[in-house]
Amino acid sequence: MKFVIDKNTRVIYLSSIMVLVIACLLLLSSMGLFAPDTLLVVNVTAILIAVTMVAYTFLFYSQQNKAKQKENEQAMGQCQQLELMVTELNTTNDKLREQKSLEKFASAGRMARMIAHEVRNPLTNIGLANDQLKDAVEINEENTMLIGMIKRNGERINNLIGELLNATKFIELNCQPFFINNLLDEVLVEINNKVMLPSIDVQKDYSQATSKVLVDETKIKTALYNLIVNVGQFTLPKGKGILQITTCDVNNQCRVIINSNGACMDEESIAKLFEPFFNKNNDNDGLGLTTAHNIILNHKGSINVKSHPGNGTSFIISLLYA
Repeated sequence: MKFVIDKNTRVIYLSSIMVLVIACLLLLSSMGLFAPDTLLVVNVTAILIAVTMVAYTFLFYSQQNKAKQKENEQAMGQCQQLELMVTELNTTNDKLREQKSLEKFASAGRMARMIAHEVRNPLTNIGLANDQLKDAVEINEENTMLIGMIKRNGERINNLIGELLNATKFIELNCQPFFINNLLDEVLVEINNKVMLPSIDVQKDYSQATSKVLVDETKIKTALYNLIVNVGQFTLPKGKGILQITTCDVNNQCRVIINSNGACMDEESIAKLFEPFFNKNNDNDGLGLTTAHNIILNHKGSINVKSHPGNGTSFIISLLYA
């Protein structure tokens, strides 16, 4: 069997041998076995051996420390490079998600315009025919009710198409600098006045370090209103719900995080969340989140959704500073 001895072990063995040699020399000297001249030589030899051992050990461990320091620096450099690569990868993924959102938004707009064109033409004919029937049929309670029903539903469909077009088209903005914390407070007051979100504890964690954002006040408040109301109605539990609203600065952008402690959503639901009519059961027309998404994108911002079991659901909005 072949034994392999590393440098550390060799140093320990050599140091032990030197210590043993010095101890033997000192022992023999103490027993008076050497002549005075020989004793002096023995003592000097012991001192030289001890100094050599100390110097060799110091040099060896200095080299070892330098080698370890170099290895640590290389490892640190590799870790920094890895962190930089991860950061670049995350940035690329964010840009890809934003690009995908824009493409999805543009596709939804094209589909909405196509549906509006295909539906409004026959809807106009239905309205005209309904007006003619009103004059042609016998006027009684049942006919009046049926004709009124046709008219109301036709108007409802027409209004819904208009809202769909507004929710999926690029809009003109009148941007001014505003503090996001003030806008959020105004939106929360408006929600409390118009919408009842029972058993919800709203917790605000605003950063005072955030600067003014460049936004269209009316439209961004509409987006925040729709997001907060939909989060409160869509993800919060029926019992005691906690809605936490956080503002902070991330990568020189203003970030608003709306987090709920309620039910989580799967990846399929998150992918469809901003599509028209997906969340129809929780708002009037199912276009609240679509409209909010449209407004955020028109502000050259971004919105992401994260949902994890036990941590609830978070809407993360990024906006540009003024």
